[in-house]
Amino acid sequence: MRVIPVIDIRQGIAVHGVRGDRDRYGPVQSCLAPSADPLVLLERLHAALGCQEVYVADLDALEETGDNMVLVAALVNHVGGVHLLVDAGVRSAADARRLLDIGVGRVVLASETSKGPHQLAEIGRAVGFEHVICSLDLRQRSVVWGTAASSIQNPNAALASLSACGI
Repeated sequence: MRVIPVIDIRQGIAVHGVRGDRDRYGPVQSCLAPSADPLVLLERLHAALGCQEVYVADLDALEETGDNMVLVAALVNHVGGVHLLVDAGVRSAADARRLLDIGVGRVVLASETSKGPHQLAEIGRAVGFEHVICSLDLRQRSVVWGTAASSIQNPNAALASLSACGI
Protein backbone atom coordinates (compact mmCIF):
# COMPACT_ATOMS: atom_id res chain seq x y z
CA MET A 1 0.00 0.00 0.00
CA ARG A 2 1.17 3.50 -0.83
CA VAL A 3 0.22 6.42 1.41
CA ILE A 4 0.19 9.78 -0.34
CA PRO A 5 -0.29 12.68 2.07
CA VAL A 6 -2.13 15.79 0.90
CA ILE A 7 -1.28 19.42 1.52
CA ASP A 8 -4.00 21.88 0.54
CA ILE A 9 -2.65 25.41 0.18
CA ARG A 10 -4.61 28.65 0.30
CA GLN A 11 -2.96 32.08 0.46
CA GLY A 12 0.41 30.55 1.30
CA ILE A 13 -0.63 28.37 4.22
CA ALA A 14 -1.65 24.74 4.59
CA VAL A 15 -5.35 24.40 5.28
CA HIS A 16 -7.46 21.53 6.58
CA GLY A 17 -10.00 20.25 4.07
CA VAL A 18 -13.51 19.62 5.32
CA ARG A 19 -15.50 17.41 2.91
CA GLY A 20 -14.82 19.71 -0.03
CA ASP A 21 -16.55 22.63 1.69
CA ARG A 22 -13.77 25.11 1.00
CA ASP A 23 -15.48 27.93 2.89
CA ARG A 24 -14.83 25.94 6.07
CA TYR A 25 -11.11 25.30 5.46
CA GLY A 26 -8.95 26.75 8.22
CA PRO A 27 -5.21 26.56 8.92
CA VAL A 28 -3.89 23.05 9.53
CA GLN A 29 -3.36 22.16 13.16
CA SER A 30 -1.25 19.04 13.42
CA CYS A 31 0.80 17.15 15.96
CA LEU A 32 3.38 16.79 13.17
CA ALA A 33 4.06 20.49 12.62
CA PRO A 34 4.01 23.54 14.90
CA SER A 35 2.38 25.75 12.25
CA ALA A 36 0.48 25.75 8.98
CA ASP A 37 3.67 26.46 7.01
CA PRO A 38 3.57 24.07 4.02
CA LEU A 39 7.38 23.81 3.93
CA VAL A 40 7.54 22.66 7.54
CA LEU A 41 4.57 20.35 7.06
CA LEU A 42 6.25 18.72 4.05
CA GLU A 43 9.43 18.14 6.08
CA ARG A 44 7.50 16.61 8.95
CA LEU A 45 5.34 14.40 6.73
CA HIS A 46 8.46 13.04 5.09
CA ALA A 47 10.21 12.49 8.42
CA ALA A 48 7.19 10.81 10.04
CA LEU A 49 5.94 8.72 7.11
CA GLY A 50 8.93 8.42 4.81
CA CYS A 51 6.60 9.35 1.97
CA GLN A 52 8.05 9.58 -1.52
CA GLU A 53 5.10 11.53 -2.97
CA VAL A 54 2.90 14.31 -1.67
CA TYR A 55 -0.26 15.59 -3.33
CA VAL A 56 -0.37 19.39 -3.24
CA ALA A 57 -3.56 21.27 -4.11
CA ASP A 58 -3.23 24.98 -4.86
CA LEU A 59 -6.74 26.04 -3.91
CA ASP A 60 -6.21 29.61 -5.09
CA ALA A 61 -5.34 28.37 -8.58
CA LEU A 62 -8.22 25.88 -8.53
CA GLU A 63 -10.66 28.65 -7.62
CA GLU A 64 -9.01 31.13 -10.02
CA THR A 65 -8.38 33.65 -7.24
CA GLY A 66 -4.58 33.68 -7.62
CA ASP A 67 -1.93 31.03 -7.23
CA ASN A 68 0.85 29.77 -5.01
CA MET A 69 3.40 29.02 -7.75
CA VAL A 70 6.32 30.55 -5.84
CA LEU A 71 5.51 28.36 -2.84
CA VAL A 72 4.98 25.27 -5.02
CA ALA A 73 8.39 25.92 -6.61
CA ALA A 74 9.92 26.14 -3.13
CA LEU A 75 8.23 22.88 -2.10
CA VAL A 76 9.56 21.06 -5.18
CA ASN A 77 13.14 21.04 -3.94
CA HIS A 78 12.57 21.50 -0.22
CA VAL A 79 12.85 17.84 0.76
CA GLY A 80 15.05 15.63 -1.39
CA GLY A 81 13.45 12.48 -2.71
CA VAL A 82 9.85 13.70 -2.39
CA HIS A 83 7.97 14.10 -5.66
CA LEU A 84 5.02 16.46 -5.78
CA LEU A 85 1.75 15.66 -7.49
CA VAL A 86 0.30 19.13 -7.99
CA ASP A 87 -3.30 20.07 -8.63
CA ALA A 88 -3.25 23.74 -9.58
CA GLY A 89 -6.39 24.12 -11.66
CA VAL A 90 -4.71 23.10 -14.91
CA ARG A 91 -6.93 24.12 -17.80
CA SER A 92 -4.42 23.99 -20.67
CA ALA A 93 -1.19 22.40 -21.81
CA ALA A 94 0.55 25.72 -21.06
CA ASP A 95 -0.63 25.50 -17.43
CA ALA A 96 0.72 21.95 -17.19
CA ARG A 97 4.06 22.89 -18.76
CA ARG A 98 4.43 25.76 -16.30
CA LEU A 99 4.24 23.28 -13.42
CA LEU A 100 6.55 20.77 -15.08
CA ASP A 101 9.07 23.53 -15.79
CA ILE A 102 9.42 24.26 -12.06
CA GLY A 103 10.09 20.58 -11.37
CA VAL A 104 6.73 19.18 -10.29
CA GLY A 105 6.82 15.37 -10.42
CA ARG A 106 3.37 15.00 -11.96
CA VAL A 107 0.62 17.41 -12.86
CA VAL A 108 -2.87 16.57 -11.68
CA LEU A 109 -5.57 17.04 -14.30
CA ALA A 110 -8.78 17.37 -12.33
CA SER A 111 -12.32 16.93 -13.56
CA GLU A 112 -13.50 19.91 -11.48
CA THR A 113 -11.44 22.31 -13.60
CA SER A 114 -11.87 20.66 -16.99
CA LYS A 115 -14.44 20.60 -19.75
CA GLY A 116 -14.38 16.83 -19.88
CA PRO A 117 -12.32 13.75 -20.78
CA HIS A 118 -11.34 15.05 -24.22
CA GLN A 119 -9.74 18.18 -22.75
CA LEU A 120 -7.83 16.12 -20.17
CA ALA A 121 -6.60 13.79 -22.91
CA GLU A 122 -5.57 16.76 -25.09
CA ILE A 123 -3.44 18.16 -22.26
CA GLY A 124 -1.98 14.71 -21.54
CA ARG A 125 -1.00 14.23 -25.18
CA ALA A 126 0.58 17.70 -25.32
CA VAL A 127 2.84 17.25 -22.27
CA GLY A 128 3.14 13.46 -22.23
CA PHE A 129 0.81 11.12 -20.36
CA GLU A 130 3.72 10.02 -18.17
CA HIS A 131 3.75 13.52 -16.63
CA VAL A 132 0.09 13.67 -15.63
CA ILE A 133 -2.39 12.05 -13.28
CA CYS A 134 -6.13 12.46 -13.62
CA SER A 135 -8.39 13.15 -10.69
CA LEU A 136 -12.12 12.52 -10.78
CA ASP A 137 -13.74 14.88 -8.33
CA LEU A 138 -16.96 13.51 -6.90
CA ARG A 139 -19.90 15.08 -5.15
CA GLN A 140 -22.86 12.93 -4.13
CA ARG A 141 -21.47 10.04 -6.20
CA SER A 142 -21.41 12.08 -9.41
CA VAL A 143 -18.39 13.43 -11.25
CA VAL A 144 -17.90 17.17 -10.87
CA TRP A 145 -16.84 18.83 -14.13
CA GLY A 146 -15.83 22.45 -14.66
CA THR A 147 -17.76 25.07 -16.59
CA ALA A 148 -19.19 24.10 -19.98
CA ALA A 149 -18.36 20.59 -18.90
CA SER A 150 -19.00 17.07 -20.00
CA SER A 151 -22.40 15.63 -19.28
CA ILE A 152 -20.82 12.40 -18.02
CA GLN A 153 -21.81 12.15 -14.36
CA ASN A 154 -21.35 8.46 -13.61
CA PRO A 155 -17.80 7.74 -12.33
CA ASN A 156 -17.57 4.42 -14.20
CA ALA A 157 -18.65 6.07 -17.45
CA ALA A 158 -16.14 8.87 -16.86
CA LEU A 159 -13.33 6.36 -16.33
CA ALA A 160 -14.32 4.50 -19.49
CA SER A 161 -14.35 7.76 -21.46
CA LEU A 162 -10.95 8.80 -20.10
CA SER A 163 -9.55 5.39 -21.04
CA ALA A 164 -11.02 5.66 -24.55
CA CYS A 165 -9.31 9.06 -24.88
CA GLY A 166 -5.91 7.52 -24.11
CA ILE A 167 -5.58 8.24 -20.42
